[in-house]
Amino acid sequence: MSGPTKGAEDARTPFEAFALDFLAARGAEIEQRGALDWEAVLPPDLAKKWRRQAYRLVFDPDRMTLPRSGVFAAPGSVAGLRLLEVARNGGHVARFHALARPRVDARALAGEELVLHDVAAPPPKLGEPRHAVIVGFHTTLTFEGGSPEQDLRSVLVDPRGPSFDFWEPEERKQAELVPGFPEGLEYPAFDRAALWAEAEAWLERVLEPRAVRLRKKSEEGRERDLLRLNTFYQTRIQEERDRRRRRKVDEGESEEPATEAALKLEWGRRTRSVRNRYEPRIAVRLWGIEEIARPRQPVTYALSQGGKAVGSLEVEVDLAAGSLVRPPCPVCGRPAGEFWWEGSGLVCRRCRGRKPSTRAAAPRPAPARDSAPSAAPVKPVARRRKGG
Repeated sequence: MSGPTKGAEDARTPFEAFALDFLAARGAEIEQRGALDWEAVLPPDLAKKWRRQAYRLVFDPDRMTLPRSGVFAAPGSVAGLRLLEVARNGGHVARFHALARPRVDARALAGEELVLHDVAAPPPKLGEPRHAVIVGFHTTLTFEGGSPEQDLRSVLVDPRGPSFDFWEPEERKQAELVPGFPEGLEYPAFDRAALWAEAEAWLERVLEPRAVRLRKKSEEGRERDLLRLNTFYQTRIQEERDRRRRRKVDEGESEEPATEAALKLEWGRRTRSVRNRYEPRIAVRLWGIEEIARPRQPVTYALSQGGKAVGSLEVEVDLAAGSLVRPPCPVCGRPAGEFWWEGSGLVCRRCRGRKPSTRAAAPRPAPARDSAPSAAPVKPVARRRKGG
């Protein structure tokens, strides 16, 4: 059996596609041994680096046993971390494209899914179909603070906006993506590091409610453990003092301060350990990047009020999904399918009725970075109380 077939629907999981495409791009020979089971004969540079000639990669998390010389492949496993480290250094990016469906009526789809109020819009004009490159960032979110939790989340980013949205695994499987870009595709260049920095800032805002819940849960667990810890050491110190008084010997005077001081030092170390363990943090680790070329057709509306032209609105219809790509709100930047004309522009439902001075501004681009960091906290920091 050979590697993944080009030109067919890619039913692989995101990490499976990343690992196999990366190894194939580096010159490895990929052969499928079973469902979610692949064998990769490594190229000379990776074989020398990892001190092995081949890898038997198993991507099935429910498999109870591994074949001979097999390793479990996941973003947090030993093999997965090796792949991620080499991929970050090499800058490998997986590329796919979606195929347009036949006979898609972009004008009808836009008219059904886009709603405009308080402004007249005659029948729109259709533009030439084109490809838009969308970037998918695959991340691992680690929620630390007591009992750590992990969550795999993917973020879809349109570099032209930029606009952000979560990408669920089922949506990835149903996208019917084909490996590679269409021949002759030309698209504007963009800075992946700067785009990832903006995606991180968006994740920070979106995860803020969960960060608040994590902070509250961590504070409750910390106070509960500190109460048990303080009770234990207060009892131990009191027992030492009572034992000394019962002995009533002079040689105990030289031993008691040292014993009580050692207990207090251990008490302080354990207290700091508990506080550090319950420090709430949300670490974001980027483990895969996909660039996806999707066929889009622009639809342009000429807007007017009272017979006077007031501007135009251009939206896009995804010819592969057969649906409208919701345009971002000019005020808050959130994707929306319903707009109202207020003042001198369109606003979404969230921004409707707000005064111009109180409307939220669109997110400002974050400064470009030299490289994407492996982890970034979301700033939920618990307050420390004085005393034990």
